[in-house]
Amino acid sequence: MRRDPSEVLQIVAKYYGFPISALKGPRRTGRIVEARQMAMLLGCSYAERITDVGRAIGRDRNTVLHGHKQASIRIERDIRAKRDFEFLKEQIEDPAHRLADQFPAEQQAAVLALVAEGAAKGAAVMAEHVSSNLLKLIGDLK
Repeated sequence: MRRDPSEVLQIVAKYYGFPISALKGPRRTGRIVEARQMAMLLGCSYAERITDVGRAIGRDRNTVLHGHKQASIRIERDIRAKRDFEFLKEQIEDPAHRLADQFPAEQQAAVLALVAEGAAKGAAVMAEHVSSNLLKLIGDLK
C-alpha cells in the first residue's frame, strides 16, 4: 500500500505534537529528531522512492537512509518507540483516520464515531444475512 510521504509526515507530526515545519526544520533536539527519524522510517515503508521521502522532509537520500536506520535501532531497543511505531502504522493504514484527517480537529472525533457506528450497523446487517443463509442451508441439508 502506497502513501504520500507528506501524508505520513503529517500523521507523525500530529502524533508527536509538533508542527510539520519542526520535522522539516534544522533543529536537532532529541524528541524532534526521534519524530523526524520515525517519519523517515515510516515514509520509506509506504513511499515509492526514498527520494520522495527526502523531498517531503527536506533532506537528501543519505540522510533519510540514516534516519531510517536509527529509528529501526530505536524500535528494537525501546518498547515505547516500538509502541509508537505500531500505533503510527495503524494510523497510516486506517482509512477511517485518513477520512477524519480531512476535517477540522474539532470535528474529527465525530467523524470517527460516525464511521464506527456505520461499521457496527454494517456488521449487524451482515450477521443477520449470514445467519439467515445458514439457516436456509441447514434446512436444505435435512
